[in-house]
Amino acid sequence: MRPGTTARNRRQGRCMADGHGLRSRHGLSLVEVVAAAAILAMALAALGQQVFLGYKASVRSDLQAEAAARCQTAVNTLRASQYKGLPVRLRSFADDRRWLWSASLRKVDRFPGLQQLEIRVHRSGDQATSEWSLTRLVRTEPLRSAASAGGFR
Repeated sequence: MRPGTTARNRRQGRCMADGHGLRSRHGLSLVEVVAAAAILAMALAALGQQVFLGYKASVRSDLQAEAAARCQTAVNTLRASQYKGLPVRLRSFADDRRWLWSASLRKVDRFPGLQQLEIRVHRSGDQATSEWSLTRLVRTEPLRSAASAGGFR
């Protein structure tokens, strides 16, 4: 038995000789390990949810950007054909059959000589559905030159 240690102190785990009054501990208890693991698990779950939400937003953003580009492609296709064959109902793009587009023209009373072209693009896939529409004012009839109208000589 060490000097300064009584039977009562030994039963309670105290040792007066080390200067602290308590026996020094090495390592962690099971409760501390379980608490740390629970805190770590909650933090990882929150981070995992944020990563998943970020991934979904990224996919949605990519689909919207592609839909806008495909709308512009459809406008350019119609412009090249001088707006013949309208309205268009659910025509697919040559490079990707999952993307469908429709187009229609409407007269606009406020702007004589112009018509409203509306393009709708739709993609239905396994991850997400994307829809986009684009509206433009277009002139479907050729402009009369000033010389043919008698304005210039």
